[in-house]
Amino acid sequence: MIKKSLSGLLIFSIMLCCPFVFAEQSPVIYLDISDIGKPAGNGEFELPIKAINYSQIYSYELLLNFDSEYLEAVDITGNTGGYEGLKEIDNDTGTIRYQYCIHDNNLSNNVLAKVTFEVIEVGITEVSIDKTSMFSTKPEEDDMQGGQTIEVDYDSSSDYTSSVTFTAGTVAAPKFVYDKTVFPYSMEVSFEWPDDGVKIYYTTRDGTEPKAEPKYEYDEPFEISNTTTVTAFAEKNGIKSRMVSQRFRREMGGMSGGGGSYSPVVSQPFIPQQQAVSPVSYTDIQNHWAKEYFLKLIERKIINGYEDNTIRPDRQISRAEAAKIITLAAGFSPAGDKSLSFADADEIADWAKGYVKVMFEKGIITGYEDATFKPTRNITRSELVVMAARAFALAQPVDMEITFSDKGNIPDWAINSISTAIQKGIISGYDDNTFRAYDYVTRAETSKVIAKCMGI
Repeated sequence: MIKKSLSGLLIFSIMLCCPFVFAEQSPVIYLDISDIGKPAGNGEFELPIKAINYSQIYSYELLLNFDSEYLEAVDITGNTGGYEGLKEIDNDTGTIRYQYCIHDNNLSNNVLAKVTFEVIEVGITEVSIDKTSMFSTKPEEDDMQGGQTIEVDYDSSSDYTSSVTFTAGTVAAPKFVYDKTVFPYSMEVSFEWPDDGVKIYYTTRDGTEPKAEPKYEYDEPFEISNTTTVTAFAEKNGIKSRMVSQRFRREMGGMSGGGGSYSPVVSQPFIPQQQAVSPVSYTDIQNHWAKEYFLKLIERKIINGYEDNTIRPDRQISRAEAAKIITLAAGFSPAGDKSLSFADADEIADWAKGYVKVMFEKGIITGYEDATFKPTRNITRSELVVMAARAFALAQPVDMEITFSDKGNIPDWAINSISTAIQKGIISGYDDNTFRAYDYVTRAETSKVIAKCMGI
């Protein structure tokens, strides 16, 4: 228990003061929150105790009660240059007893005393004066018993009560956590906040404040797949923070996302595609299952063959090759400025830099955690599908569960893209009900994925 006490009784070296005989202009002591504002700020604040018709008051005693769940009383002081009797603060029971003898009746803004509180918990709280005892004007000099110390006897019939209800403390608004505000396919949004016990409510309906349903209580990061404004507020003990909003825009070829952090093996150095020849001249696709996909892409100058009149359909494809094919298929132009910030930029062939640059600028590729691009690495099924989904801004699937027996091996950053690609028939699993997310992709498989993304 925290308790402050100067004396058990209010003792003055004066003649006994007479209790008030209350008339029409009787003094009244009351609490006033108009000077502290609403809500009271976090930390300490002063709550004024004021009086009206106070010219006859010579001394008073107050009993205050407060909610110790939200407030801690720090001090109470008179405001008239007088002297104190009893001052007892009990933060366990939420009570204050205070006795004071007034020296000067010229009160500033009617303030008789001030109670200093510290906010220890945010919430709506009440402070009340549950007993007020007041005593009349100081007697004339010739009526004083010089030098005699006497006890003041209080008259309970002079009790007044007063109470105020106000907001203690403030709730900080939630802070958005995201990568960027423009994205090509979908992106994850989350919140962070400084206080325990806070609930976050949000809406993703464009321009709608989450004051009523439908609104969502935030419990984990969520994804958005269309242009929208997310609006949110924090709430604790019935107190709401200010509203915060952030607009996110979906734009084809937009933002960045995960790119994986595993370490696939390196393929043989990439052999650049050479000049195109007539599709019918390619000798190694005439009986291949992917022939029609190749012919469609060759006709549109998205894929070329080699000087020996081969396509090499079963050859695995590198990340640099994939960047070029997807750039051309999505209708982007290679960047004229070939400067790249990847740590291994010098390892990227000059013919590929413009394609890699535009893909990076549009957030279709992001590189690895060590800031490298690794252009000669074989691209995996997961990587290819994610890049294609971003480049073609494929819509997010609706409640489609992946049922592959090896779904646990699919990286989190690829789940949504793979779900979408499966739903749209762009890619499928194998006969043994596996997806094989980390298997490398051949030129034939790539041609099928790209042709289906293009709708040809």
